[in-house]
Amino acid sequence: MDYNEKEITDKIKKAINGLIRKDFLLLTIDSSERSIAHRLACYLEDEFKKDDYSVDCEYNRREDRPKMIRRFWENIDKSQLGKNVYPDIIIHERGNNKRNLLVIEIKKSSNKSQEERDFDFLKLKAYMHEGDEYQYKYGLFVDFFVNEEFEKYPEIKFFRNFREISFESKYFGKI
Repeated sequence: MDYNEKEITDKIKKAINGLIRKDFLLLTIDSSERSIAHRLACYLEDEFKKDDYSVDCEYNRREDRPKMIRRFWENIDKSQLGKNVYPDIIIHERGNNKRNLLVIEIKKSSNKSQEERDFDFLKLKAYMHEGDEYQYKYGLFVDFFVNEEFEKYPEIKFFRNFREISFESKYFGKI
């Protein structure tokens, strides 16, 4: 099934609301990013299971090869090229790059590293770029608030056709 942006965002909001409502303890205790990603993936799986999509955490494969950044983006540190990458969550059909629907990167408010956030945006761009091998249709960046701020709704950036978005990074230049 092809989803439009509203359908995708509705499913994402339901999943995030489920996590906040049922797994808020993970946010209040500043649990690991991986544990939060796992629970979000569970709620996303409920939303997408009827359409034969798989929801995977840190799935780093394209067929039998590891996922990596292969394209040289302007001003990128060349050490990032060829580096294996692990998207936090993906919604896709395993073994079929034509059905790479959504790639998600997650951060927590307790992680203050702008460099890590910038690298997540770079990865989203690489996963979504039409000229590259992954070609995810949509991308999502979710910044969850943790500790005493856990009740604040996460900051969300939703992308389609990311290559059209200009993102300036002090670590990687213009992306």
